[in-house]
Amino acid sequence: MTVSGFGMYICYIPFNGIYFDRMIAAFEIKGNVGFLIYIVDSFGYLGSVLILLYKNFGSAKTSWLNFYIGLNYIITASVFILSVIAFLAFRKKSKPKSNSNQFINFDTSKIL
Repeated sequence: MTVSGFGMYICYIPFNGIYFDRMIAAFEIKGNVGFLIYIVDSFGYLGSVLILLYKNFGSAKTSWLNFYIGLNYIITASVFILSVIAFLAFRKKSKPKSNSNQFINFDTSKIL
């Protein structure tokens, strides 16, 4: 359980620190990641409560160990799939623009 919790925490840090920061930069939003981190944390707490309610009332006959292992598999698959989708979305967003628009061409003959 400790190793699993450590693994979840190690995933939490890059997503909150790097992913949200890159998302703000990619979509050119003015601000910082503080608000997004608070929103994600609140959904995390809500998810914890919903998991406990589901285990106690929806799957009461399942042992905690089997429930925890199954939940870890589901979370691992979900995070992997969502990470690939996010990677593809940011890759598409960060395609380089055409070379003709990168530099402004000045016509110096009009100046002199």
